[in-house]
Amino acid sequence: MKKLLSLILAVSLLLTGSALADELRLKYLDPSLYPVAEGAELDIWCGQDGNVANYEVNPQTAALEELTGVKINWTTAPGTQEDMNVMFNLHIASGNYPDMYLNTLSTADIIEYANDVFIPLNDYIENTRWIKEYLEAMPEIREAITAPDGNIYSLWHALPEAGEKDSNANPYKLWIYQPWLEASGMDMPETVDEFRELLRYFRDHDMNGNGDPNDEIPMLGSFAFDHDGSDPTYAIMQAFQLTPSNFLWVDEEHNVSCVAITDDFREGLSYLNSMYEEGLIAEDIYALTLNEYRDIVNVTKQEDQVVGIAAAPYWMRFVTVSIFGERAYDEFTYMPVLKRDENTPAQTYTRKSGISLNGVVTTACEDPQLAIDWLDACLDPEINRVTNLGNEGDYWTRVSEEGELPIVSKAVPGADLKDGGSVNEHCYGNWVFPAIPSSYYDFAYEEGSAEQKSDQVQRAANREYAAAGVGDYMPASVWCTDSDLLTEMADLQTNIENAISTAYAEFILGRRDVDDDAEWEEYKQSLEDLGLSRYLEVVYEVNFGS
Repeated sequence: MKKLLSLILAVSLLLTGSALADELRLKYLDPSLYPVAEGAELDIWCGQDGNVANYEVNPQTAALEELTGVKINWTTAPGTQEDMNVMFNLHIASGNYPDMYLNTLSTADIIEYANDVFIPLNDYIENTRWIKEYLEAMPEIREAITAPDGNIYSLWHALPEAGEKDSNANPYKLWIYQPWLEASGMDMPETVDEFRELLRYFRDHDMNGNGDPNDEIPMLGSFAFDHDGSDPTYAIMQAFQLTPSNFLWVDEEHNVSCVAITDDFREGLSYLNSMYEEGLIAEDIYALTLNEYRDIVNVTKQEDQVVGIAAAPYWMRFVTVSIFGERAYDEFTYMPVLKRDENTPAQTYTRKSGISLNGVVTTACEDPQLAIDWLDACLDPEINRVTNLGNEGDYWTRVSEEGELPIVSKAVPGADLKDGGSVNEHCYGNWVFPAIPSSYYDFAYEEGSAEQKSDQVQRAANREYAAAGVGDYMPASVWCTDSDLLTEMADLQTNIENAISTAYAEFILGRRDVDDDAEWEEYKQSLEDLGLSRYLEVVYEVNFGS
């Protein structure tokens, strides 16, 4: 990205009698945005993050007022998100609307209050600097926040990581213990059959050299987080059938089908069952909690290592460095996405991350453009870094050039925004404003450090899995206010997903014979009896219906 002029604004806060920090130093990239409007005021209702100082006295409030010229009159709602939602609904019911609500909203909220309470923001967004740019940088934001009538009534809150930073888009990753791979003399497996051969080797040899040839677990995970990447069987299943967590697939024409009744899914189950029969899939996968799974992987010495392959979307899901040690980043690495055979390309499911709604302007606002312009000015990447990380120099240092994007930061060792306490008394944190795309910032680590190794390997894994990733056309956000239809969908979804997950485990463990045609037909009929056909109709209607 091009460099823009970077100016520094140091703002001294005079908070008499307050223990809060007395200065927040803000920078910005586009000087034409400031001040927004000298002497203006806005009334904002916002959920209060219990981990930061109240927004009324938070140093960032005075810093932003000095910079933008706009005084904010805060009404805050403390507690959990559920508490905030209750207070939000009560506040709406009072009819005493502020200029803006900064609170997490549902699509149902938007549809219910559109035009009567929340105004369309499309025209005002067109006049912004950063909001408009972020919508162009991540088109999926615009898709998620645009209501069925084509209007944007709300901005967004959290955003998924971008590109190689996103560890969750392709959750079905496998991690291999490299000393065992090297000891086997085998190459890194690329197909499911090659992988199977490697697991056999782990099973049949004293890989940890402790004299016990029977304590090795070739592959381990936890069914408790099956669709979040912790069940290794789903990583293998991808080679046969791409498998979303809801077992549904939506094609480009919006046809909704169930992947759990396909011939490919059945073949994958048959393959997994044969692996289980060989002792290559541990039955413990279906009993272990996530913590119990990690307890088995986490050992302090190589001779205690018993797991050869672990399943997880990212490091901390399977290894705890404080226990295993920093050697984890040298001894474990990601495996490639497995192919069904040499002639079949690697594939793995890519899931969409939902984008939550946050930030509406109400019919009570006399100057909606002012409200959006103020929010836009607060979303400058430089201000975002201070909002989330605190003062540059105190809590982080800049690695990138001044005024350059992305802003690359490195944490100051030992610095803590909570100063050893329970509350951040320096800045807002990530609760108040919409997040900015992660392509506008990055983090750096000391050369050769464990943190750098962890980051480099994780990003490499994310890149490789993303390259083989395939997604469907199921929308990330649902715009439907038909409560009866939504209730019906939820009930059907619970029953059908539970039935499929149960059968999935039973077929792999041989409790049911997946190779028996009568057994397979009985399984499919059981889903139909639970309402599968109706479920597919309802999912279509909720997501694509009128």
